Amino acid sequence: MKESKKRYMNELRENLLLRMINKRKIIRIGTPGDYYPFSCRRDEEPEGIDIDLLRNFAAYAGFSLKFVSTTWDRILDDLLRGSFDIAAGGVAISKQRRKRALFSATYFRTGKAPLTLAKNAHRYSTFEEIDRPGVRVIVNPGGTNEHFARKRLQKATLVVHIDNITVFEKILSGEADVMITDAVEAVVQEDKNPLLKAVNPMKPFTCSHFAFMLGENEQYLKEVLDAWLVGHGRQGGIKKIIFRWTGRSIL
Repeated sequence: MKESKKRYMNELRENLLLRMINKRKIIRIGTPGDYYPFSCRRDEEPEGIDIDLLRNFAAYAGFSLKFVSTTWDRILDDLLRGSFDIAAGGVAISKQRRKRALFSATYFRTGKAPLTLAKNAHRYSTFEEIDRPGVRVIVNPGGTNEHFARKRLQKATLVVHIDNITVFEKILSGEADVMITDAVEAVVQEDKNPLLKAVNPMKPFTCSHFAFMLGENEQYLKEVLDAWLVGHGRQGGIKKIIFRWTGRSIL
């Protein structure tokens, strides 16, 4: 009896919150659109795991979505200045971001792992093998890849490449030796190009959780989004979307 009453009260609260925020009609989504498989652009329209999740959420909540371009080095500042309502595209929860913004319930777990040429994979199986003089580690600017590299690397040479879409070409061309990125991205890039190899993606250097990032005043929107994510996850909807884009249920 108590459990059914609790469920009823939660549904009542969720419906109330929906009515409060549904007056907005349009939810603005900020995304860099350069992180496959979470958000990428095809013919100027974003697509990917995050985009599918948010489109499904919008259909459930009765919103229309408007997508706003941003970059990883300014995504938090753009969110806080009100350029959009939700930041998406493979956003990892970090202490720095959590101090200034809200995060939804998490929907994906991954960690940092090396990506390199398949023929060189045996050279970079540990962090110590990567952090050596002469090893060129490439990163995209502004996100957790750069933050991890600058915090942890002491001996390797750091190469910053502005475009996250073409960064992998620098490894293929021999202009960089290895990239430390999220294991999911490393695995997906390996699937797309057999010359690349994700090194030990099931044993990453770190553990991070992906979520949607919201402004500090978006508590109502966060609560409705959280309730939907938890329910969608229990029903298997999140796993289906992840499998569609990665060929794997989870990493």
